Amino acid sequence: MVILVTMVDRLDPPCGGIFSVGMILWPDWVSRVSWALEQLTLTQQQGYLPIQAGTTFVGSIPKRAMKMSDTVRCPNRACTQVFPANLLVDGTRYQCPACASQFVFQSPGSTEGPTPGNGQGIADASGNPKGKAPLSPSQRKDAWWLPALFTVVGILLVGFLALVGIRMMEASGSGKVDSFAPANFAIKRPDGFTRDAGQELEFQADLVYTGPEKKLIWAVVTRDYGERVPSYRELLELALEKLRKKFPEKVEYEKRGEADESLVEIPFTAHEFVGRTSDNDDVAGDFFVGTSKGVGYVLYGWARTYDRDKSKPDWKAARKAFFLLDSRANWKPEEAKLELAEGKGWEIRFDKKIWTQDEISKDLRENHPKAVLRLEGKIPGRKIYAGDMAEAYIIVLDGKKDINESVILAKEYLSGLDRPVDESKVSLEPTPTLDGEELDKTVESQGPPQKRQLLRLLSGGEAQKIYLIQVGPGNKQTIVLAASCPIGARKLWEENLMKLADGLTVESP
Repeated sequence: MVILVTMVDRLDPPCGGIFSVGMILWPDWVSRVSWALEQLTLTQQQGYLPIQAGTTFVGSIPKRAMKMSDTVRCPNRACTQVFPANLLVDGTRYQCPACASQFVFQSPGSTEGPTPGNGQGIADASGNPKGKAPLSPSQRKDAWWLPALFTVVGILLVGFLALVGIRMMEASGSGKVDSFAPANFAIKRPDGFTRDAGQELEFQADLVYTGPEKKLIWAVVTRDYGERVPSYRELLELALEKLRKKFPEKVEYEKRGEADESLVEIPFTAHEFVGRTSDNDDVAGDFFVGTSKGVGYVLYGWARTYDRDKSKPDWKAARKAFFLLDSRANWKPEEAKLELAEGKGWEIRFDKKIWTQDEISKDLRENHPKAVLRLEGKIPGRKIYAGDMAEAYIIVLDGKKDINESVILAKEYLSGLDRPVDESKVSLEPTPTLDGEELDKTVESQGPPQKRQLLRLLSGGEAQKIYLIQVGPGNKQTIVLAASCPIGARKLWEENLMKLADGLTVESP
């Protein structure tokens, strides 16, 4: 039994603790149950009923009150034990509690008397194991397992029910801290919140709470970016990726700005959203994105549309309960490894983990005659698909006195490169950033001011590419950075294209 309790305690501390307490508090109960079951086992194996003298009749009925005609003496001549005849059943095998002899009782009118048996004793006159005739080795070997089994099953059942109760209290109780060391955060569970493992699996989230009557949901999703600091755009895409899977019919969001006072450890950015499930249920909620020590965090809260306003205080309480751990105390961001490429009148520094310099082949030069540098871009840690890749060129054009004229010249050149075989109309038109900013501005740099524009390439009336161009007047030449990506990969690349443009320097004319 000690070994069993030790094993269970290693598997689950609450259960082991319960069993240990049970053995300490109820040793007498365990002993009594074991003894009763041992007697029952022998009864089933040996085929006789033991007479418990102290609890049945011997000792409780004084011998002086018994008439000889009302009693039956033990068939063992050396034993003086007597039994009340009215309590014995005709034809039944019994065992004497004094000498352990066995006999089959026959009524006085029967031709046969009590028949001695050959069993061993199991109790004395008090019904206590102490002082009883010893069991044979074979009987002890056969008799131990059933009482032990019943005892173990009983203790396991008590422990299991207690564990279920503990788990239920933990799942729904407030004040419990749910800790996630790999993602470096924890939450002190708010009042009325219950952790929902089914929703966690479906939403692929680190943590999902449901509120009272499951009318609201609050969730945390994280992603480990290693030593890299993820951009806001990457975090936004992570947040929307999860929402679009959860609400396939509709997801619309709006950026609200910086987080409120409920989040102070990380500079979160707040958003509101509406969605629709595959069952056409409309929901509304908010989500917050932020990053700390290489981990991206998204905190969600949503409810049925008509429950949104009354759910907001619960979402805010959950955000206040969110806090960071110290499991990444030694984390340091990886410094960007910049590489320098330069030519006559220009130079550009770019992140080697994202951009790779590529030689301009003969075929490329035929189609791109003014290009002097080509860079190919890939997002680190992401599977490479043709539709996810970006490219950038340094283009040297004729010089213009006015920078606006240089911009027009650059756009004409790029439009000619992407003209399809069918001669359909191609145009480059200004487009706002993903944040809604109109990007047509003058950029100050170490050299002369440069002009930056964000454009979309339209072919046959459909958007094909996003171009970020940066134009700088050089010494009798115009230097153009033209960085582009497929329209479908814009969210991945827009911020990286701007960082690349920040590294361009043009010499003064």
